[in-house]
Amino acid sequence: MKHISTLLLATFIQFSVLAQQDVKLPGLVVEQNSKFNTGEVVYLSNAQVKSYGAIPRLSDANGAFTLVFADKPVGNVTRVYATKNGYEVVNDEVLKRAAVLGRNSPLKVVMCKQGTLYENQIVYYNIIRDIDLENHNKKMAILKKEGEERAQLMAKLEQEFNQKITSVEQANLLLTNQLKAAQERAKELADRFLVVNLDDQSEEYHEAFRKFLAKDIDGALEILETIEYEKNLETIEEEIAKVEALMTAYQKDLEKLKENKKQYVELCLLQARLYILKYEFSKAEEKFELALKYDADNPKILFEYANYLREQNQHNKAQPLYHKTLKKYRKLAEGNPQTYLPDLGMTLTNLGILQSDKNELEQAGKSYQEALEIYRKLAEVNPQTYLPDVAMTLNNLGILQGD
Repeated sequence: MKHISTLLLATFIQFSVLAQQDVKLPGLVVEQNSKFNTGEVVYLSNAQVKSYGAIPRLSDANGAFTLVFADKPVGNVTRVYATKNGYEVVNDEVLKRAAVLGRNSPLKVVMCKQGTLYENQIVYYNIIRDIDLENHNKKMAILKKEGEERAQLMAKLEQEFNQKITSVEQANLLLTNQLKAAQERAKELADRFLVVNLDDQSEEYHEAFRKFLAKDIDGALEILETIEYEKNLETIEEEIAKVEALMTAYQKDLEKLKENKKQYVELCLLQARLYILKYEFSKAEEKFELALKYDADNPKILFEYANYLREQNQHNKAQPLYHKTLKKYRKLAEGNPQTYLPDLGMTLTNLGILQSDKNELEQAGKSYQEALEIYRKLAEVNPQTYLPDVAMTLNNLGILQGD
């Protein structure tokens, strides 16, 4: 009996240890922009949520679910999948890298009715395209006139394009090329607006975005310009530091402050993007700098700002941002290559473009080659998604070799 009791005790301890390894990931499934559109958040039931190492779950009547993992994921990040009949996932980028341990707020799965993403993409694209065209036509009309107004515009264009403009014809050509670039940028900007869940944003964001939807960029910027970013962000940053000293007691307060900080950073980015639409590039740059000041480790902000600077021919300022982005994504890719290798490849590609523009051909070749290796590796597993990236990188490399 003594041996049997010892065996039973050992078995009990073994199962207790295994049970203690279970890791829970709570979450909510919501409909995108439901509160923004109707005044109330719509929680979606019967959405299937699953992840490797966890039993699939259906969201309940309140949109809630809990994934239970037998052990913590490698790097504390997991890939979450969600499906619901008649709906599509909006925030798939968030679900690709969902943190598990230490989470104090549920993982939010944002979905919308099938086809809504495409419809919104068209709406946002048309708004941005129309705004660009209207601004272009206004400038072209001024160039046709003689007098002080045209002279002022020519002086402003010299600052925008960072070059001397000696004739109206030159200004016309620059503005035409600018419109083409803006039209190409319209889809990228529309895609950024597309994945924002407005229910997670502040009232100021709502007001400004409604103005944007009405094509009233001046009205949107007027709202955003009343916000004391530096004061509010500095105050929030100080409060975060105080709360972190009492992490256990004030954990919920800390998460709220971080959410507020995130909202203000998002407001900064919104204002920067709207300033770009107004061709007020110095103001856009100020807002990018402010966003980075308070979210310096965010590789997405670093990447977006670096791309913007490269498009503005500020290569020397963009290059260190690309390198900082690379450092972030390399570290992230070590723990979760499936999620972060595509970001690493895209950053290398854009760095290669910048290096090529600077005539740093050898460095550009190395960047393209590394990006090509990454995309070929990804294409072996998922050719439909990554073969176009292989082709794009080969094309860039071929052009470089031709040069």
